[in-house]
Amino acid sequence: MTLKEAQYLIKHIELGTLEEKEDTRTAIEKKDNIQRLVLKLIEEFGELAENIRKNARYTGESIKGTIEEEAFDIFYYIIAIANEYDIELEKVFLMKDKLNQEKYKREFSLEEAREMYKKVK
Repeated sequence: MTLKEAQYLIKHIELGTLEEKEDTRTAIEKKDNIQRLVLKLIEEFGELAENIRKNARYTGESIKGTIEEEAFDIFYYIIAIANEYDIELEKVFLMKDKLNQEKYKREFSLEEAREMYKKVK
């Protein structure tokens, strides 16, 4: 699954429908939703920290209460926030990677690493 696909899916989960429809929320409703998403993100970080402290890993049974569950939840809310701001995460990911490559003097780009991944996969 690509980031673009994940953004599309989470957008529709948040909308509660697979239909494409115009966003008719007021500025206040959008702001309230962003605040809700940020508070949920903070909550999930706390739950992740607790599960890391407990080393609660997924063992093949239930994902509930595991590091894996909380990592997903954080990923979900970050994408939902990006969606609220119409941020294309794949595009930003590549732009930010170029800055980080220079900043950390990394010898390869994300695109080069991606090509290598395709070969070893």
